[in-house]
Amino acid sequence: MISKYIKIKNQYIERNKKILKNIKLENYLKLLDVGAAGKIKDNWQVFEPILDYIGIEPNDKNYQEIKSKKNDCNSYEIKNVGLWNKNEELEINILKKKTNSSIYEPNFNLLKNFTDSERFKIIEKEKITLYPIDSLNINNVDFVKIDTQGSELKILEGGENTFSETLGLEIEVSFFEIYKDQPLFSDICRYLNDKNFKFINFSEMISWKRESNHVGKSQLAFADAVFLKPIDYILDKYSSKNEILFKYSLICLANNYLGLSNIINNKISGTLRKNIDEIYLNIVKAGKNKRVIKKFLNLFKKIF
Repeated sequence: MISKYIKIKNQYIERNKKILKNIKLENYLKLLDVGAAGKIKDNWQVFEPILDYIGIEPNDKNYQEIKSKKNDCNSYEIKNVGLWNKNEELEINILKKKTNSSIYEPNFNLLKNFTDSERFKIIEKEKITLYPIDSLNINNVDFVKIDTQGSELKILEGGENTFSETLGLEIEVSFFEIYKDQPLFSDICRYLNDKNFKFINFSEMISWKRESNHVGKSQLAFADAVFLKPIDYILDKYSSKNEILFKYSLICLANNYLGLSNIINNKISGTLRKNIDEIYLNIVKAGKNKRVIKKFLNLFKKIF
């Protein structure tokens, strides 16, 4: 049953990729991925043919691994640079779990209360030169993903020009100080709200256990938060700009906001309207198939 779902899901993905490969735009959807240590995030892979992808990765080893990674993007570039709100040389804390490394120091007074806090142990410190993203002259950024272990707000502050016309963002946010003095979810919400980005929802939430034998709900530690320019603002400012409406709809679809996508789709005209309707329908059908499989598995669990 699961293999059947995967097969059908892959069919829908290939259908959408085929549609997207045949679309010609004046400016493709530019995705800026800050902290691009791994692959393009799963929810964006189906949209690769329409993406101008720029990854930011300061770690030399990670940069070498991903700079030539196989992809289906319209364009693909990795920049080996670290970001901050200004030009500054700082120390980065290299931790036992490398992906947890941060400019900020781990807050062990708090971390010791949770399981597996050893992964935050500082192995070494490295000097790193950081730059504001505005100094990189990256233009027409449509969507931004930032996952940098506490420095997300500093990076946003260094990109006021770069992000001035951005349609949406996905930011890793923390709900308590995993790292000492790091900005929290409320700080990032306040900053982005002032820039006319509205919090929509969490795409992923991570909770931590305080004890190895903990039962019941765990404590919410951090999440990936999605922020979008308000839909009324988009419809008003870009009412006659088909390509921007099309890209905003794709951003909504990538983040599973089908209702918002449908509202925008009704304002798109011409060939792009036909394209977005086909993509939307494929995603809806794939979602229905997933829900059927999920119901079957839940029933199976109850029986056995």
